[in-house]
Amino acid sequence: MNQRTWIVFEGIDGSGKTTQAKLLNEYLLSRGVKSRYKHVFDTAAGKLLREMFINNTFSNTVEILILCAARQAFLDETAAAEDCDVMIIDRFFLSILAMQGRDDEDVALIRHLQNSICGGTGQSAVFYMNTSPEDCKSRLKSRGISDRIEETGVEFHRAVSERYLAFLRDEENVYQFDGNGDIERIHGTIVDRTLPLLGMQRAEVSQ
Repeated sequence: MNQRTWIVFEGIDGSGKTTQAKLLNEYLLSRGVKSRYKHVFDTAAGKLLREMFINNTFSNTVEILILCAARQAFLDETAAAEDCDVMIIDRFFLSILAMQGRDDEDVALIRHLQNSICGGTGQSAVFYMNTSPEDCKSRLKSRGISDRIEETGVEFHRAVSERYLAFLRDEENVYQFDGNGDIERIHGTIVDRTLPLLGMQRAEVSQ
């Protein structure tokens, strides 16, 4: 693999995206692939921006600016410096569109900032965890610890899910996975989809 492959996991809170992103990273590492998992907030600036976002209530426009700033920080501090062939990212711009893209003006602002921030930086694939909002809410409740976004009602999660699906229609290289089943079964399906993207087969990466 001469060029870095970007795989962005997306989905509503509780959909299983983080679990599956980490499992995929562990699988690729175990097969000798130079893979790295990062949450989009996993930078020095990103951690500060997340605390600001989670612990305060702002206007939707201010939230968009904070979240886009976190994406800029990710590209500045992490993506350019990481020595890896596969970068697995936990959320990027689709999550902002789904959660903050409530009207045409919001979407236009997010798209403008996305184009400005990303420039020529592309992503190889979007892996969307399509999990029912009801199951997601149940999973979040079972954790016992949540933030202000996760504490919102199931109606909010339904609206975000619907916007995700609408925006996904305009994206290229999108792969949807049913997140309602067994974790290992879902992981196997994701692995089967990932290996061809990397020009690999299971037999070729087995040790």
